Amino acid sequence: MKHVVLFTLAAVLTLQTPLFADLAVLDSRYKAEIFVNNYDAASQITRDMVFDSQGNLYLTHEVTGAINKISSTGEVTVGWVECLSNPCGIEYTGGSAYGNYLYVNTSNNDAVYQIDLNGNKTSFSSDISGSTMIALDRGSHYGNKLYATTSTYDSIYSISQNGSNQVFSDYFNNLSGCIQGISIAPNGTYNNSMYISTWYPKYPDKSGIFSVDQKGNPTLFDTNLAAGFAMNFDTSGFFDNALFVSAIESFDTPWSIYRLDENGQATLFVSSNTSSLYGFSFGPDGSMYVCECDYSTSRIWKISAIPEPATILIFGLGLLGLRRKK
Repeated sequence: MKHVVLFTLAAVLTLQTPLFADLAVLDSRYKAEIFVNNYDAASQITRDMVFDSQGNLYLTHEVTGAINKISSTGEVTVGWVECLSNPCGIEYTGGSAYGNYLYVNTSNNDAVYQIDLNGNKTSFSSDISGSTMIALDRGSHYGNKLYATTSTYDSIYSISQNGSNQVFSDYFNNLSGCIQGISIAPNGTYNNSMYISTWYPKYPDKSGIFSVDQKGNPTLFDTNLAAGFAMNFDTSGFFDNALFVSAIESFDTPWSIYRLDENGQATLFVSSNTSSLYGFSFGPDGSMYVCECDYSTSRIWKISAIPEPATILIFGLGLLGLRRKK
């Protein structure tokens, strides 16, 4: 029994020890490990990333104009889709009326592309000026539609299943900056609202994290963050079903990932002392995957919950029982 307890304590201490010092998880309930290292040195900055239902990960890269694919086992396909003009946001719509596709914003040609899971791309929606990020309403509070944010006229567009689009909100009309991230709350959480992140250095009262009602009217949601980028909700429950955003507290700091509670209180969750953290997503396995990608680094981190000590102790006792039966 003594050996089992010692083993259990050692396991807990090992799990709580950071594996790499340049990325820090600021919540002791979680651990970080590298999932894929140096997957594409040419890709430079990853703007957004999303999983399909099979655990494949897709990443957009603004400089190369490509989407890279990483399988659930870490196999990388560089340039899985190419020749996109500044791809930014990406959304997977499997299980919805939009079909088993990926939808990608391309900000330089004002379009949204539909991409099947074999990598074939088709123009889906056009004339969305400076299209940046994209999200699907799966909770029916916003008509079960796709929504795209923009940079040119700082609007939010709704996109129907046939690709037609219209302006949903133009509150930030033509400011010097852009609307960046967008995410829509799962049913029964966060007031069933849409959330956006904005970046307006010259207009601090319009820069940060906002909730947007069903009529397109925004309300400041968080008062501590200066600007935000990618946004995602945890739907697995391993991360408290919370809203997470890559954001900055001031315009001269690196981008980190923050957790926002339902009252709009932001807590620093993941940071790096070498890179800004832009793209991240939650996988089918319940883990958070974070891209640490700049002009010299391209790696994906897997952040997962550490089992409670009691759970590990019970597991150890179970092993001891099996050993005695033998």
